[in-house]
Amino acid sequence: MSNDQSFKNRKPGMGKAEPGTIKRIFSYIFQYKWRVVAIVICILIGAAAQAGSALFLQSLIDTYILPMVGETNPDWAPLLRAISLMGCLYLAGIVASWAWQWLIVTVEQGTLKKIRDDMFAHQQKLPIRYFDSHEHGDIMSHYTNDTDTLRQAISQSFPQMFSSIISALVALLSMLWLSIPFTAFVIVFTVLLYFIVRKIVSRSGRYFVKQQVWIGDVNAFVEESVNGQKVIKVFNHEDATQKTFDEKNEELFEASAEANTWGNVTMPVVGNMGYLLYILLAIIGAAVSLAGVNDLGLTGVKPLTLGTLVSLLTLSRSFINPIGQVSQQLTMVMMALAGASRIFKLMDEPVESDNGTVTLVNVELGEDGRTMREVDHETGHWAWKREEGDDGTRSLKAAEKLHGSAREVAVKAKEQAITSPDGRYTLLRGDVRFTDVTFGYNPDKPVLHDITWFAKPGQKIALVGATGAGKTTVTNLINRFYDIQQGQILYDGISVAGIKKPDLRRSLGIVLRT
Repeated sequence: MSNDQSFKNRKPGMGKAEPGTIKRIFSYIFQYKWRVVAIVICILIGAAAQAGSALFLQSLIDTYILPMVGETNPDWAPLLRAISLMGCLYLAGIVASWAWQWLIVTVEQGTLKKIRDDMFAHQQKLPIRYFDSHEHGDIMSHYTNDTDTLRQAISQSFPQMFSSIISALVALLSMLWLSIPFTAFVIVFTVLLYFIVRKIVSRSGRYFVKQQVWIGDVNAFVEESVNGQKVIKVFNHEDATQKTFDEKNEELFEASAEANTWGNVTMPVVGNMGYLLYILLAIIGAAVSLAGVNDLGLTGVKPLTLGTLVSLLTLSRSFINPIGQVSQQLTMVMMALAGASRIFKLMDEPVESDNGTVTLVNVELGEDGRTMREVDHETGHWAWKREEGDDGTRSLKAAEKLHGSAREVAVKAKEQAITSPDGRYTLLRGDVRFTDVTFGYNPDKPVLHDITWFAKPGQKIALVGATGAGKTTVTNLINRFYDIQQGQILYDGISVAGIKKPDLRRSLGIVLRT
């Protein structure tokens, strides 16, 4: 089976980053807008210094070096001043480059911190269903591998691409200033190079995206295997587990090998094409210069001097090299976008809904045992508090509309509940009743069918059954980790669907054994 076909069958639709991912990344980055502005300014200074140095070569050769050739006692002072000025240009470029790389560190780390904070905060609001249906190792991969690829993009790829684009544009304008025909030749050559690089980058980028997904898949399987090592050994499942791991690891190997093979080819191709352009320009330029043909630049028509040719050759490298750098960084950006898409997909997962209105409060009981007064300190008595305007009549009418055993159980629960005279408070006692409850983790495949049982306050109930019989499921439903499809679960005569989840879970204690 080919790589593409394998991925298509096992991970459909995973070859592309989600739309809008770049916009969301930059919404985090631009929280540091003034530092971003400073970084852009430093990059512009660096690009200008690089182009200025290349242009200065023309003047250095034609104005200062060539006139001194053949002189008996040449005056070195003008040349030294020119070299000093050129050195200042290079120094400005070095300082600017250091400054933006220093500034980008705080932007990168601050952005990732904010993304991790938001991702974890959102994760806390997700329903248990999400964690039961997603492998834990894959979730962990969001915080490790996916954020690491994003870190590389923010700290290296994005600024490097911007710097390279600016450098290429400045170099192009500088070449136009010197020679329009030679610049046109460079542009035609670059278009040819663009189609070659585009083919390489598109292929490597597709595999970089797949690599990120398979890293998460392998991490998830390893995490699951480590946690389930006892079960694997008890059932002699070592060989089957090893086989599954080998298959997943092989998929990761193939994706990574393809991604890095095509990614590593980019720079050598661009570099060698750049050398070819350099040689062609040198040959054509030398022929034009020796033939005495005038050259056309933005400054007008004039002979093609040695200084102009040297500057053109230098600028051609300054133009081609950034294109190669952009091409190489594109693969890293695609990998980062794949990781960011996974992060934002988690952050876009719908949070746990809670339509409950009944809350848990501390109360003081009157002498009659029914009068309740809400207090803000712990008294040893807890009560369910309905929202204002709800005196319990609505739930009683709803219970009376039920049929058969469901009606009987619901009405009985309401009668036995200790409710305040105004109907707003019901004493917490621990009366739990399941009435005709049907539930399935997959709605089309119910695991509980018309379950009816009750536990009176203080009563000890044992749920006994084989693995998978639904014992843990019952606990999940009482806590509303999942909502039932049919029936009712009553807690002190109140439907758990009407109780706010934090208050419901605060009233219960769970001890899980593994």
